[in-house]
Amino acid sequence: MLVILMMAALAGCGQKEQKKVSDYGFYLDTECTITVYTDDEEKGRKIIKDAFALCEEYEGKMSKTVKGSDIYRLNHANGEAVSVSDSVRDVLSMGIEMGKESKGRFDITVGRLTDLWDFKSDEPKVPQESNIKAAMKTVDYEKLAIATQTYTGKALTPAVSVKMGNKALKKDKDYT
Repeated sequence: MLVILMMAALAGCGQKEQKKVSDYGFYLDTECTITVYTDDEEKGRKIIKDAFALCEEYEGKMSKTVKGSDIYRLNHANGEAVSVSDSVRDVLSMGIEMGKESKGRFDITVGRLTDLWDFKSDEPKVPQESNIKAAMKTVDYEKLAIATQTYTGKALTPAVSVKMGNKALKKDKDYT
C-alpha cells in the first residue's frame, strides 16, 4: 500500500498545474457550457472556440427556429421533399431508427407538440388538452421519409414538425 501511495505522489511530479478554462454559449435552444482542463490556457480557449464553431454550424443546419436551416425548411415544406446536408440526413435517419427501436416512445416529430409550451414566455402555461390531443396526431416518426441517395427529407404529411435534441416521448403519456 505504501508503494502505491508513493507512486501516486511521484506521478504528479514534473507535471504543470492544470487550469480550468470555461465558456458558455446558446445553441439549438440550449445553454451550453464547455470546460477544458489544460496546462495551456490559450490552447484550451482555442479548443472551446472550435467546439462552439461546430455548435454554430449544427445550429445553422438543425435548428427548427433558424430560417434557412435544413430542419426549418423541412418543417415548412408542406410535405414537399427538401434537400438536406449529409449530417442532417444522418441525424434524421438515426432519429427514425430510434423511433423504431423504442416503438415510438422516442420520436423526433414532436415539434408541433412541444411548441404548445412556450418555454421562452415570461408566463409559460400548460396548453389546453384539446390542443395537446390535436398536436399528438402529428407526432409519428413513420411520417418522415429520408432518401439516402439524394439527401432529401420529406414529411409525408404537412403537419409533421421535426425537433432535434428531443427527450424521450412516450406517446400514451398524459401531457396535461
